[in-house]
Amino acid sequence: MALALTSVDWICITNVSDVDLAYDKFLCITGQSINSNIPCKSITIPHSTHSYITPLIKSLLRKRSKLTKVGKTADALSLSVKIGKLVTDQNLSEY
Repeated sequence: MALALTSVDWICITNVSDVDLAYDKFLCITGQSINSNIPCKSITIPHSTHSYITPLIKSLLRKRSKLTKVGKTADALSLSVKIGKLVTDQNLSEY
């Protein structure tokens, strides 16, 4: 990402006298860099899933499962603590 941003010609932004237009151009350039350099994950959550299971929690549960399967129980345990805190926070925000 840093390499992509260093190769951008920023003159198109610095030569603009209107701050709002310069900001819009900046957002466009950085958005394109993010979309082309950072992978996007897709998480499917069926209707039968509990409401406290957010996409983040589901992805962390999958990661914990993979860690457990390869025998990295210490890493899986620390991830379990994080998942537990997120579930608790989600439940508190719902009620």
